[in-house]
Amino acid sequence: MADDKVNLIESAILSQARQESKKIIDKANEIRKREIDMAREEDLEHMDARINERSGALRQETVKAVARVELEARHEILKLRNQKTDEIFKRVAGRLLQYAETDGYKTDMLNRAICLKDFLDQSETAVLVRERDKDLGDKIAKAIGAKEVGYDPSIKTGGFKLKNDIAHILIDETLDERLAEQQQWFLQNCGLKVT
Repeated sequence: MADDKVNLIESAILSQARQESKKIIDKANEIRKREIDMAREEDLEHMDARINERSGALRQETVKAVARVELEARHEILKLRNQKTDEIFKRVAGRLLQYAETDGYKTDMLNRAICLKDFLDQSETAVLVRERDKDLGDKIAKAIGAKEVGYDPSIKTGGFKLKNDIAHILIDETLDERLAEQQQWFLQNCGLKVT
C-alpha cells in the first residue's frame, strides 16, 4: 500500500514536472514567434543573426528551466522515499523492542552467543548488553566462559556485543546494528531509486 502511494505521488510529481516543462516550452515558442515578427520589420541583413542569437538564449533558458523543474521533482521524490523508509524502520524498531521482551529473544541471543564462543578467547572476553538485559548478559557470560558483563549505552533495542581488548576483536550482535544494516540494504535494493 505504501508503494502504491509512493508510485501515485511520484507519478503526480513527474506529471506536474511535464506540465511545467510544456508551459516553459510554449512560452519560449511564443516569445520566439514575437521576436521573429519584430525581426521581419527590421533590416533583413540583421534578422538571421538576431533570431539565432535569441533562439539560442531561449533554448538555454528553456533547458535550464526544465532541468530545474526535474531536479525539484527528483528532490521531492527522494524526500518522500526517505520519509516512508524512516516510517517503516521506526515501526520495525518498535516491533524489535517488543520482541526483546520475550523469552524467545533471550533464547535466540544465548544460542547465538554460544555459536560465537569459539571465535574468541573467552577468558579475556567481555559481554556487553543494554542495562535491562543484565540477566541475559550473565547467562551469556556463564555459557561462553566470559570474564565479565558490562553495559553499553549504544545498545538501545537489544542484543549483545562480545569484546576482547587483547585480541582487538568486537563482535556486534545487537538488534540495533542488524536493523541499521537492513535499512542500508533496503535503500540500495528497494527499487525506489531516484534517477
